[in-house]
Formats: sequence, C-alpha cells, structure tokens
Amino acid sequence: MRYTVTQNSFRCTECPATFTYNASVNGCYKVVTDKMLEWSVAGLECRSLHKDAHLLVINDAAEQSTVEELLKPITGMSVYTVK
Repeated sequence: MRYTVTQNSFRCTECPATFTYNASVNGCYKVVTDKMLEWSVAGLECRSLHKDAHLLVINDAAEQSTVEELLKPITGMSVYTVK
C-alpha cells in the first residue's frame, strides 16, 4: 500500500478540517491512505482538499521527523524511503 502525505503550504496554527497541525515545523498535514494515484493526479487531489494544499516536500530533518511520526501509527514503521 502506498501512502500520500499532503502538506498545507500556508503557515498558521489553525489547520483546515481533517488536517493536523504540527508546531515543531509550524505546518498542517493530512495523511491520505485510501488512494493510489499518479503524482500529477495526486497533486490535483491535494488541491481539492484545500486550495493551498500540495504534495509533501520534505525540506529538513525536523519535517522528516514529523512525517515519520504521522505515518508510524498507520504503518507501524519508523523509517521511510521513497523509490
């Protein structure tokens, strides 16, 4: 199963409904597990969730840690590799 994480591009403490705020990176995240989509289609799906949402791009170690913590309860894993 593939997992897609979307990140809200604006920075705030109030996230859109169904998104989760993470203070350590000051961002809003949503994990979507019920769909497997091509990259371009997944990007459109993100924007359908919220006008400022986009597919996740991990920019630093803090954000990597945040993503790992978001995915750990879902996957039971703690290390992720994109291939």
